[in-house]
Formats: sequence, structure tokens, C-alpha cells
Amino acid sequence: MRSHWLESAAFFVCAALSGCAASEPSAGGPQPSPRASAPQPAPAGDRPAALLNGRPITYDALRPALLESAGGLALRDAALDMLLDAELARRGQTITDDDVAAEGRYLAESMLREAEIGMADADRVLASLRRSRGLGEHRYAALLTRTAMLRRLVAGSVTVSDEEVAEAHRINHGPRSRVRLITTGLAADAAEIRARVLADPALARVRFIEAAANESTDPSAARGGLLAPISHADPEYPVAFREALAALAPGEVSSVLALDRGFALVLCEEVWPADGTTPEEDAPRARAAIRLRKERLAMEREAQRLLDAAELTILDRSLEWSHTALRASSPK
Repeated sequence: MRSHWLESAAFFVCAALSGCAASEPSAGGPQPSPRASAPQPAPAGDRPAALLNGRPITYDALRPALLESAGGLALRDAALDMLLDAELARRGQTITDDDVAAEGRYLAESMLREAEIGMADADRVLASLRRSRGLGEHRYAALLTRTAMLRRLVAGSVTVSDEEVAEAHRINHGPRSRVRLITTGLAADAAEIRARVLADPALARVRFIEAAANESTDPSAARGGLLAPISHADPEYPVAFREALAALAPGEVSSVLALDRGFALVLCEEVWPADGTTPEEDAPRARAAIRLRKERLAMEREAQRLLDAAELTILDRSLEWSHTALRASSPK
């Protein structure tokens, strides 16, 4: 099961996919105090958390509802924090405030690069994302700390090969195509659609879009089969699909392609040639992007390894309910 705090922070760790050439977290430095700047939790008990028309609403009154609504996630965060602290101590490793600050920079740089937005917009988008995921000042600071601890634990296990850098260059700067896609469960259905589309070459594109919208089983059907630009070298796509892309000129329709799950037709809308960036120019950025992506995956595995190996006994009934509900809703 994937660690739920990683789901809630998916927008944050996606910085690993951005290719931003951020500086590496420091390996040494003074003894850490990463949580020093985080706000302290509010006191529990019968002290008022709020006043309603001058009458107190106490923490005790709020506690069962708070535990049921978000206790499971808070428990998972707290448990992982403890496990990470212990694992760092066991390995004789530490993190510093600079390491935590670096995690915030990874996020900001990724938003600027990936979304192609300015700093003012990045701040606005980040604020919106934090609100939607309940990441207030305390949880956001804790998230950055948690991520810094995980990055420290996995840093030595991640390597980037020259072959990976070369492949990244081909994907990011080589030829790309914008295409429309139709998928079907049967080869005969795809062949029939192709024959119908090509019956009148002047109407082939319009008929392809209509068939994609009405008959394709791919989620892109709602967009008339339109996909985002695809690199001819991207291994995320099947070889037969990529070979078809490389061979198609704008306006051409592929033959019926056999995929792992069904069959496909592709209409080429536009082809972009390589952009001229040399491998040498791209190598530093590509290497940093690959390292961040591989670190993110390693961080997810390390978090789940620690959680799976831990024994957790829950003593509060409301918290137990929230924890069970969280586990049931988490992706397997």
C-alpha cells in the first residue's frame, strides 16, 4: 500500500520529475534543528479552542470529530516522522535547516519550469494547492522536513547512468508528434473504422475525430482522441506505437496497431523536429532531473518499508476508525 502522506504531497514530490537543476542538500553542517521553525501544536484539554458568542468550545469537545476526520493521516505522518528520526539516528545521519529549505526550492523551481509560470503565479498556485490538501503552516513545515529526511536516507542509493541521460535528451529534445488516437477491443473494429475514415480522403480527419469521440475506448475520446505531444523515443509508449509515429506525416492514418490491451489507430496532426539542443548542453539538466525522479521513487519505497515493518497499536476508538478508513481508501 502506498504511504498516504505521499499521496497528499504528490504535488510536492513531483519536483523530482521537473528536471530542475537544484542544488544537492548539504551532507554535513551543524547539528540539525529542522523542526525549530514549525509552529507548536495547540494545547489539549479543557482550554477553549474557540469562543462562540462568548462561550468556549474546548479541545476536548473537538477531539473525537478531529480524530475521525483527519486522525488517521495525522497518525501516519507522526509515525513516519518517528520512524525516520530513528532510522537516521541508526545510520548516524542528520539533516539541517538548509536541507529542509532545499525541499521548498525544489518545489518552487519545478512549478516555474513545468508549468511555465512566473514567481507570482507560482506562489498563488502553491497557496491553492496547500489549501486544497490541508497543508497549513505546521503540516507544510513537517512535510518539507519529512521529505528532506527521506532524501537523505536514499541519496546514496541513487545513481544516474550516461545511457539514462542520453535517453532523456532524445525524449526531451528529439522529434515529437501531436496525434489523435482511437483504441478498440477488436482488430476487426479498428480495421472497419480505418476503412470508413479513409473512404473519402478529404474528410478523413473529420471522420477520424468523430470516430474517436464516439467509438474509441481511450480516455482521450472526450477530446476527439487528441493526445499531448509524444516523443518518438519515449519508452512509456509501446514500440509499435512509437514506430508508427516516426513514420507518419501530418494527415496520415496508421495501419491497425496491436497493443498490449487491444488495437489502435493513429492520426498524425503535426510533427516537430528535434529542437537543436545538443546532448552536451542538456546533460546537466537531464542528469539532475533523472536523479530527482529516481530519488522520489526510492523515497516512496523507503517510507513504505519503514511503515510496513513497524508495529502500530491504536488505543483511541475514534483514531482507530480514521486509521482503518484511511487504509481502506489508499491505493493498493
